[in-house]
Amino acid sequence: FVSIGVNTLNTSDKVTVTMINELKKQVENLKQVKELAEVKANRIESEVKTTMENYKILEERNNKLMSALQEIYKTTAQQEARRKREVISSDCVRLGRINVIKSPHAKWGESTCIEIWEEGYASKDLRIKEAILFKKKSELENRKKAYTNLQRANTRSSNKLKNNPQNNDTNNHTDDNTNNNLNTVEMDMNTEYETLKYHAEQIKLEETSLSEERRLLEADRASHQKELKRIRYEDESIFVRDLKCLNKNRYQLQMLLGKG
Repeated sequence: FVSIGVNTLNTSDKVTVTMINELKKQVENLKQVKELAEVKANRIESEVKTTMENYKILEERNNKLMSALQEIYKTTAQQEARRKREVISSDCVRLGRINVIKSPHAKWGESTCIEIWEEGYASKDLRIKEAILFKKKSELENRKKAYTNLQRANTRSSNKLKNNPQNNDTNNHTDDNTNNNLNTVEMDMNTEYETLKYHAEQIKLEETSLSEERRLLEADRASHQKELKRIRYEDESIFVRDLKCLNKNRYQLQMLLGKG
């Protein structure tokens, strides 16, 4: 019985040694896997670190670029605003301006203001031209009336001459003088007719030119009034004082389009 037990223990020891060897191999494999995982983790960590550093560099560069662009856009907007105000100042002399005064009918304690339009020299010059043209038309109408009266008188003289009998030499001599006078008057009337026709055509051209000038002036004045109000609202707005960058630095404010 003793010998059999020894043999049994020896067999059990062999099994144990085999299991230990397998466990050692598994441990070695796990160590290798761990080392590979550590190497991979270190590589990934290094890559992440490098990526983060590059991202920070790109973010700093992007912020610098955005700041530079914002400064450029601000400077450009300010220069454009100054240029528009200079143009508006010169147009105020030519087209007119809006004067804001306190209403004389406002009650005590109220600050009701009204806008009064003050015309520029362009409208005044246009009215002077229209007055001169109206005077020319009146003079032309008077000349036409005089021409019509002269034409009627000449017609009556011609008819009278045709109806009078020619009996003697005296009458013949008088009729010849009358015919000469009528011919002279007829030539003068033809000249006057051509002159009146020419002046009428010139007045018509002047009327067309003044009408086009008034149309363009009214269009410029309407645009000028709109720009004047826009600039006034822009000066009163709190958004245009420092030209802020809105919506998390995505949109750069440059000018005010309306009341705001």
